[in-house]
Amino acid sequence: MTDRDVVVRLLQRVAEGDEEALRLLWRENGRLAFTIAFRILGREDRAEDVAQEIFIRIWRNAASFHSTRAGFHTWLTRVVRNLCVDMIRREDPIERAGAITDIEHWLSFSDPVEPAAVNRFTVREAFLQVPVTQSRVLEMAYFEGLTYREIAERLGVPAGTVQSRMRLGLRGMRRYLEELRLEDSAAAQGASRR
Repeated sequence: MTDRDVVVRLLQRVAEGDEEALRLLWRENGRLAFTIAFRILGREDRAEDVAQEIFIRIWRNAASFHSTRAGFHTWLTRVVRNLCVDMIRREDPIERAGAITDIEHWLSFSDPVEPAAVNRFTVREAFLQVPVTQSRVLEMAYFEGLTYREIAERLGVPAGTVQSRMRLGLRGMRRYLEELRLEDSAAAQGASRR
């Protein structure tokens, strides 16, 4: 049974009202939810609130999770991010201005949770490969939770320009990561031939 199968089975058990299954999901994934929330919000108390809210939602809506749409960790990360964005948007403007926005902080090595799928160093390198105009809008959208319109107002550019910069920035990061994957694949093939 794969990790994915285990998570799907746990979610099925949660949907049936199995509290022990929820505890197991929390034990395995609560720290990830907290860490993502803490990196976005910069406050431990608020990150704890988000992590708890996620698992309350899982308890209430486990039956609505469809493993064919996304993996559990992808879904969890997306929901945590969305809850954090909602929380940031509800803040006072003064408190909101104090949110951490330095990308180096977000992608630092100090995170105790190391998702297996993506190496933060590699993502940071990809982020640094795109022009500042593109990385800035990505930072504002993903880490400050701003909408296209809010970013456009802050930067004094049209919303369409913001969308284009985001698309180009993501495309540039994807291209860099794909090149690294190809290089790693070629290096692994070369090593196996020896």
